[in-house]
Amino acid sequence: ASFEAFSQALAYNGTTSMCPSLLELNLKGNSLSDASSVRLCMALRESGATPKLIVEGSETIGQGDDDSCGVGEGQLRSCLQLLADGDATNSQVCCLALWENGAIFQCDENIEEEIGSAKILPHSQLSKLRRDGFVVQPPIASGLEMGHLAEIIEGLESVGWPPVFCFMSDAVWDFVVAKVWPVVRDLLGVDCVLDPASAFAWSLKATGKSTFPRDGEFRSWQNAVSRLNSTVPKERDEEGHRGFGSSFGLPHRDYSAAESLHHEGENEKESPAILTVWIPLNDATLDNGCMYVVPREFDTDFARTDNHHAHMNPATEVQRGLSSKIHFPLHGVRALPAPAGSLLAWSGNTIHWGSTCSRYANAPRKSIALTFLRSDNNVNVGANETPPITITQASVMTPELRLALISRSLLVYNQWHALADDAVPPLIYETTVIPEKRQRPV
Repeated sequence: ASFEAFSQALAYNGTTSMCPSLLELNLKGNSLSDASSVRLCMALRESGATPKLIVEGSETIGQGDDDSCGVGEGQLRSCLQLLADGDATNSQVCCLALWENGAIFQCDENIEEEIGSAKILPHSQLSKLRRDGFVVQPPIASGLEMGHLAEIIEGLESVGWPPVFCFMSDAVWDFVVAKVWPVVRDLLGVDCVLDPASAFAWSLKATGKSTFPRDGEFRSWQNAVSRLNSTVPKERDEEGHRGFGSSFGLPHRDYSAAESLHHEGENEKESPAILTVWIPLNDATLDNGCMYVVPREFDTDFARTDNHHAHMNPATEVQRGLSSKIHFPLHGVRALPAPAGSLLAWSGNTIHWGSTCSRYANAPRKSIALTFLRSDNNVNVGANETPPITITQASVMTPELRLALISRSLLVYNQWHALADDAVPPLIYETTVIPEKRQRPV
């Protein structure tokens, strides 16, 4: 029986006697989603079972001795959650001169009115996006401008900050508002807003190693256990580059079809309600880690809306970093090499992944990505109370709000990387807790 069926059986029985003597659960093969893992962990606890949870015979999670659990990620996770929820501030991080790197993109104060009257892309591009599930736009900025953004990430890494902290910079936000937003608006065909928990950046390393930052099963189970226990285990140390700037190497969908597709009418073809936008800051090549996608015509589950586990798991790891089981036709895959400044966009339910940077690559790939929503999209994709960000808000975003967005993004993308307590400079912990929780608008 599948682990999903096992989870449902525990939930439906709801007895305290079903598995109270289960001492060890060894997971092999297919992984559950994060939500499924949480449900199973909760069902186990409610049934009275407190087993050791072992992934592929080597990772012990949850119950166990002090050597297997209790150190590693708790402090950073708690700190980021406070910042993400607006329950704490960090004036020292917000005031760092490191974020002051000069504006190279001009943003008009009336940017919302300005792009509202502009038309950048032909209608054929929206048609292509609907047909294929993705589209590649030529560079939207010069190589010199993109080189400046790449240097910002290099400067951050040189002093220990993960690449995603480039979103503390004025230059990055000026680029997003002045160059990216108008193109996304035209691709969606309507006004758009920014997901407040999905901005990320990558800076690959020329290791030639697998770019699976975390094993899919281990990550899912660690997320699940962290919600049940006050401590979570430390990631096993392995060869290769693992961290916030690593590529997301397992084929995946960011969102389900139900969340991602907008229907105008009964006879109208779906259009994207959620659009992921990915921009290489230097040339993305076959050697240095370009993106790969599965076009809609080769993805039989593209528009599947029955919440089947297979839809959100187009690929699963069989052996960590070495082999995977895929559930789509390999011959349909498309590589997307692109020059610096290109804008790659795909629907939230399009299968995609980033490739490994070869050890022979001259310049490992650097890139940023954001998730945009139709302004009339009522789906709360982030499952949080933070409202989406308008272009006007993005153009005047304070350092405190930028830090909150980065914190939310690190937590959201935690399935791909470790939140090790020492992964961010110690200054991140110099937070000031706000006595009374900020009141959010209803």
